Amino acid sequence: MGALVSSEQEETDRRPAAFQTLYTAGHRVELAATKLGPGLPGFQAYHTSVAVDDIEYAFSGEGIVVNRNLQSHRHLPDAPQMQVIYMGLTSLSGEELLKYLKIFFKRGTYDLLRKNCNSFSDCALFFLLDWNSL
Repeated sequence: MGALVSSEQEETDRRPAAFQTLYTAGHRVELAATKLGPGLPGFQAYHTSVAVDDIEYAFSGEGIVVNRNLQSHRHLPDAPQMQVIYMGLTSLSGEELLKYLKIFFKRGTYDLLRKNCNSFSDCALFFLLDWNSL
């Protein structure tokens, strides 16, 4: 039996960006995470950002900021213990990431609890690799 397709569903030509790198060179995607504060039992806050080909994309009160050398982590007390995790390859560039997410992560829209660097990193990884990681 075949699957039923609703007339309301649209078929798209979109293939996952990570899948497209099987046949072409891809852009390296990494997640950077640095502890914030001492934490509580069972709870630890982090500052996160995403790097595409060694260019960092982070979210702050200024909106999306673009840096080299994971600069948004360098001023934090626990910066020496920063973790950088390889997440995969994508056919999408950092410029494309910026173009599509800047309308959602504008200057002045940062909220410590509801729309923060972790929210941005989650959206960025989903955009680049088609999966949630946080």
